[in-house]
Amino acid sequence: MFLFSTGLKNDILGTSSLSALLTDGIVSLYAGTMPATAQDSIGQAVLLNTYTDNSSAVGAGNGLNFATPTGGSISKDAAQVWSGVAVATGTSTFFRFHAQADTGTLSQIDVRIQGTVGGNNADMFVQTNVITLGVNYTIDYFNIIIPV
Repeated sequence: MFLFSTGLKNDILGTSSLSALLTDGIVSLYAGTMPATAQDSIGQAVLLNTYTDNSSAVGAGNGLNFATPTGGSISKDAAQVWSGVAVATGTSTFFRFHAQADTGTLSQIDVRIQGTVGGNNADMFVQTNVITLGVNYTIDYFNIIIPV
């Protein structure tokens, strides 16, 4: 199950939509121990890859976006290629979807979604969680569903 940061929950309960809060964000993939909550620091986890639109450099306009919500969920914008070139080799264990300016430190206000990476029972299913330095990886599907 995705872990939402306190900042994300507070903003959703306030005046912002989930889709708007995540617009132009990025997905960071890590090896190591997943923090207990999404507001916790990344700690000693190792960054393996950062996914942007079409493997572009992190910066305004290169972030990830969602399609119009439908059926109680939001999905990756089909017009975008969510991809990134690995910056390290390792076995991915978790991800964070966050704002580009987020430094991964302890924060009660940063907007973040965090989850596990792996096979069928993971929050983000991947074909392989073994990441190799310099290889380009893509996220073909990404959905956030609000359960009944």
